[in-house]
Amino acid sequence: MKTSEIENIENKCIESMRNNDLEQFQYNFNMVKHQYNTTKTSVSTFVKACELMILLSTDFLAYLYFLETLDYEDINNEHIMFVLGIERLMTEENVALINQQLGKYKEWDGCIRSIIKALESKDSRFKMEQINVAAEPAEHSPLQTIKDCILFSKNFNKI
Repeated sequence: MKTSEIENIENKCIESMRNNDLEQFQYNFNMVKHQYNTTKTSVSTFVKACELMILLSTDFLAYLYFLETLDYEDINNEHIMFVLGIERLMTEENVALINQQLGKYKEWDGCIRSIIKALESKDSRFKMEQINVAAEPAEHSPLQTIKDCILFSKNFNKI
């Protein structure tokens, strides 16, 4: 795919965000995301930031996975830093400060509103996926097996 074709599709992505048409954004983004390993345009990082914002407002686990694919240059971008700031405010459940972020990037206002709505909702409270670590591991858990093996090997060396 030529750089001009990629840029054309990215511009369609941005237009979809402006129209709050997330399905069309995803359709266009899926056509170019595999090209980012070899080709970047002037708007590639903004489009990636749009994808991050959508994922932050819809699927936190996918957001984390996509965040891991970004390189250092991407993460230092002001748009991605903005999304990371929204994530921080979201985890703090600071609705007042999130409200202040509305209008800074008009393309993302719909996503930010859905985050605010989810945080304010008592019924379907927005919760991030968390790893539940039990205080007492199960009797046959892999972690317990490893501990038992280490203790056994320490005693074995004393003989």
